[in-house]
Amino acid sequence: MSDKKHDQEDPVKRYIGIFLFLAGFLMLGFAINGFLNS
Repeated sequence: MSDKKHDQEDPVKRYIGIFLFLAGFLMLGFAINGFLNS
């Protein structure tokens, strides 16, 4: 198990995943907020 080369791309994918998760969470919050206010 020598995944040292694959380990260098891990932080980038992690940051992208966190960014997409936060963006999706924000969109979901706006959608729920708009749905409750209408």
